[in-house]
Amino acid sequence: MTHTARFTLDPAFTVGESGPRLFGAFVEHLGRCVYTGIFEPDHPAADEAGLRTDVLDLIRELGVTVIRYPGGNFVSGYKWEDSVGPVAQRPRRLDLAWRSTETHRFGLSEYAGFLRKLGPQAEPMMALNLGTRGVAETARAMRRVDPGVELVACGSSSRAMPTFAAWEATVLAETYDLVDHVSLHASYEEQDGDRGSFLASAVDMESFIEDTVATCDYVGARLKSTKRITLSFDEWNVWYMSRAQAEAAAAPQDWPEAPRLLEDHYSVTDAVVVGSLLIALLRHADQVAVACLAQLVNVIAPILTEPGGPAWRQTTFFPFAQASRYGRGQVLDVRVDSPTYDTAKYGEVPLLHATAVRDPRSGAVTVFAVNRSQDAALSLEVALYGLGVTRVAGHSALADADPEARNTLDAPDRVLPHEVAGTVLQGGTLRATLEPLSWHLIRLV
Repeated sequence: MTHTARFTLDPAFTVGESGPRLFGAFVEHLGRCVYTGIFEPDHPAADEAGLRTDVLDLIRELGVTVIRYPGGNFVSGYKWEDSVGPVAQRPRRLDLAWRSTETHRFGLSEYAGFLRKLGPQAEPMMALNLGTRGVAETARAMRRVDPGVELVACGSSSRAMPTFAAWEATVLAETYDLVDHVSLHASYEEQDGDRGSFLASAVDMESFIEDTVATCDYVGARLKSTKRITLSFDEWNVWYMSRAQAEAAAAPQDWPEAPRLLEDHYSVTDAVVVGSLLIALLRHADQVAVACLAQLVNVIAPILTEPGGPAWRQTTFFPFAQASRYGRGQVLDVRVDSPTYDTAKYGEVPLLHATAVRDPRSGAVTVFAVNRSQDAALSLEVALYGLGVTRVAGHSALADADPEARNTLDAPDRVLPHEVAGTVLQGGTLRATLEPLSWHLIRLV
């Protein structure tokens, strides 16, 4: 049985502007993200700086903008002085966060060179160690050096923390006039075979965003401030943390360099969830100023590499790359009328999760959509008003008969987006069929 979902697009009803910073990523000195990931001087494809050019090409294709560095947990014991100056004189340190040895062969100057190689779209975002060092009145000190610096305050970060909202309010009460954004972190995984709830993970992400905005607005109201704090969702992804815990228990105890940690291999199902999380971020583009996929290479990442060998795209690479390319512009307000299904975690959830973005220069409209049904196609009808588009320029989908299909070293192109036939725009209505468990991009011009 095929169900039908509907919504209306009208340029008079918008969410806000989606900027490039919504498509950031995260590089941490964790596992093989840096060493044998982006940096491998002995690799056949390495450039003069030791950066893997095959990985650089994939990162550019991915469309990453802001890159947060150097952690994460790693930054909790980080001394930036260790990572500057002549490489041969940099100290080796035991990294207590990830029980590894850090060589500092890749440091702050190498990170800056990495950003330059990626091009002008790549912005730095530095995480600061305020755990084991730092000055009092940190934000004020940084603003004296650079009045234009943008600052992110960290509260509980996770909605699952018992201190969530209360601690955010406490931190913001002290820093409201000094910071620009507040940090959010969230990761999702399929647990106990509950795929229905996993596919609805964006329900939690959207609630998390809305609850944090409410907390910021509450503090602003208490302070009688006209300033608006926005959000930095600077760690988000699908992450099989239960696997990571088992991995940690079995990890070697000899403090290795760049061990294989958190190298999740993502399926089609994972890619659909990542696409849905991207939709959630776009649907709140007026509130989320920065977002960083955690992480970029090898560690819970859209790109995998082998030391001395190839690099390839995971399934999650494709929705991110498509959203980064076509998701910048005016986000239209989408209110779906969709059949629902029952989930153990979130109750009744719409089968359709969708948003749309209008390019202000060309007028082209891109519809991003996910069908959460695991076994049934979903008919989509979109009524268009005042947008000036006349035809379907393309309809791309990511889906597979095997929801566990993955891209691997031996089969790096097992899962690829495919073109969908039969999608039409007639009489002001877009009609398409969304196959089960799928991510979609529909271009209208």
